[in-house]
This record gives sequence, structure tokens and C-alpha cells, in this order.
Amino acid sequence: MKNILFIAAIIIFIGCKEQVASSNIVQNTVDSVTVITDQEAHIAEDIDHAVMSKDQQFTVKTFYKKENNLVLHYKYPYLNENKNPVYHNFNSYLKEDYLNLDASVVNVLKNDALFCDPSVDDVQRTKRSTDFKIYNRTAEQISILLYKANYYDDPDHISFIFKGINYDLKRGKFIGYNEVFRLGSEETVFELLNVKLQQLIQENEAYSSCKLLSKEKFNTFKDNFVMDGDTIKFYFDDCTICPSYAGNHYLQIAMSELSSVLQTVD
Repeated sequence: MKNILFIAAIIIFIGCKEQVASSNIVQNTVDSVTVITDQEAHIAEDIDHAVMSKDQQFTVKTFYKKENNLVLHYKYPYLNENKNPVYHNFNSYLKEDYLNLDASVVNVLKNDALFCDPSVDDVQRTKRSTDFKIYNRTAEQISILLYKANYYDDPDHISFIFKGINYDLKRGKFIGYNEVFRLGSEETVFELLNVKLQQLIQENEAYSSCKLLSKEKFNTFKDNFVMDGDTIKFYFDDCTICPSYAGNHYLQIAMSELSSVLQTVD
């Protein structure tokens, strides 16, 4: 049984994939980002409003705050700890580390790096929104893409920051690169991502201004992936591989191409 590839587990994961019932959970995609407006400005400051999914496992929470001409509008997933107390580490990470609600306004206002594109200057950030997309979900695992969007006084400029989370719902543990890929696989995955990117640069005009991934950037973003059907998508922040205006944020590889570097299970 030693040589059963991790991909087999992923295939089982995909085979029992269930459609998330609540449209509130899956309504936004990053491939075609929906701009969040201020229509929900009536939400009271600092109050979370929850919408439960049918199985009562998920809560979709919203946070809205306006201060110093800056609007914060966050939507994020929350796992029901009454169903399983191990979900506490997931919820704690999102609220305290990823969103950092208590210090969010101060941190955003103090961030001097308003826009990564050096050709863009004299812009003022007007809004920071956070949303998410669920790619895969079973009784055992979930794969979620979180993304933060920065809006500016120039409506032509929006920048994005991404975070891929893969989470073991049974054990209450985050699944990172080393849990999915074999030890020492980085060089192979790095080279394969650049092969994919080079093909896109040559064949797709939308990628003509993109540049190959450096090893340093790969090491920074190697845990930033989601499992989507029979592919793994690696997400990159603006200006990592493509300029912000290009709107290209991920590279995907079929799991069949990764079979030699995926983890094995006993």
C-alpha cells in the first residue's frame, strides 16, 4: 500500500465533492472578481452578521467599518465550533491573524505600499474588502481561496492579495505544501510552474507582460494553493508574476502532471 499516491486521496476527495448549499458562500469568483459595493453600509460597525449554511457547519460573517475616509468591508467563513471544537484554530487564524480586526484600520492606513505597480502614483486607498471562494469541500477536507481587494480613488486601479487555505475538517489541521507534496519536490514544481507560465506568455496576449517566477517568489507563495477538481492552482499577489493591470493571478497544474511529486500514504 506504500505506493498509493496522494493523488488517489485527492480523487476520492473530488469524487465525494458536494455543492455548497448557500449561494452566499460561493457567489464570488476571483477569475472574474465581483466588486463589492457599499450597499451594505447599513451594517452596524463592529458587528458580525451570520448566515448559516444548511448543514450548520458554516457561518458567513461580515464586518463593516468606516474611518478616516477608509471603508473596510470583510466577508469571511466561520466554522461552527459547536459541531466540532477543533475548528477553533481555523476561526482564530482568520479573525486574529488573517483579518486582525482589532488593528485592521490602523494597519491598512499605515501601509505605505499603496500600489505595487511603479507606474501608478498619487493614488489614495479608499476601501479594503475581503471575500472568499470555496473550491472543494467534503466531509474530510475543504479548500478555500481568501482574497483582499484594495480600491483607490482612481477606479481603474484595484489590487489583490490572495491566501489559499486547505483544511482537514476531521483533525482540525491546516494542510500546507509539505502535507501535499513530497520532500524535495520544490525544484520540480517550480520548474513546472515556469513551463506553464512560459507557454501562456508565448500563446496568450493577456500574459505578454508577465515574467517568469523566481525561486524566491516561489518559496514565498508555495503554500498559496487550492485544490480545484483535478488541478492544483497556485495563487500569486499582484505584481508577483504579472502587473496588476493584467489581471492574471494564478497558475494551474493538472494533478496527473504532479503524480511523481505528490505525497504517498501508507
